[in-house]
Amino acid sequence: MRKMAFAVLAALLACSGNVTWEDSSAKTTTNSTTGGITDSGTTSGTGTTSSSTTSGAGGGVMSCSELEEAYAADIASALVCNPALDLEQCVFKVPGDLLCQCDIFANPENMGVLGALLGYLDAYKTQQCDPGVDCDCADATSGSCEPDGATGGVCVSKY
Repeated sequence: MRKMAFAVLAALLACSGNVTWEDSSAKTTTNSTTGGITDSGTTSGTGTTSSSTTSGAGGGVMSCSELEEAYAADIASALVCNPALDLEQCVFKVPGDLLCQCDIFANPENMGVLGALLGYLDAYKTQQCDPGVDCDCADATSGSCEPDGATGGVCVSKY
C-alpha cells in the first residue's frame, strides 16, 4: 500500500503539482511543491527528518550542479534503517545519484527525504541537465539493512 501511495506521490511531483502526503502508520507528512520545490517531512521509527528546497543561492532555481550536490547530501538519509527490526526496510528503488541515476534500494520510511530526492530529480529533468556521463549501471535486485556504526543501519543494494 505504501509503495503504491509513494508511486502516486512521485507521479504528482513529476506533473509539478502541489502534494501533501500523510502516512499515519509511519507518522509521516511530506509537503511538496515543485517549480521552486519545497519538501519537508518527519518520520518515526527508522525514519529521518528532512527539510529541503530547490531554490538556489539568491532565491533562484538551483543549477544542475547545485541539484547534484543537494541530492548527494540527502541520499544517505534515505538509506537509514534499523537492522534490529525483523522486516524488509530497503524496498524502494531510487537513483543513487543524479549523474548516472543507477537505481539503489532505500527505506520508504524516510518519506521526508525521499520526497526531497524526487523533487531534485524532477527539477534536474525539467532543467534538462545532461552531465554527458556514460554510465554502466548494474541492476540492483534487492536491498537489505546492514549494521552501520554511524546511523545504526544502512540500506545496502544487492546486485
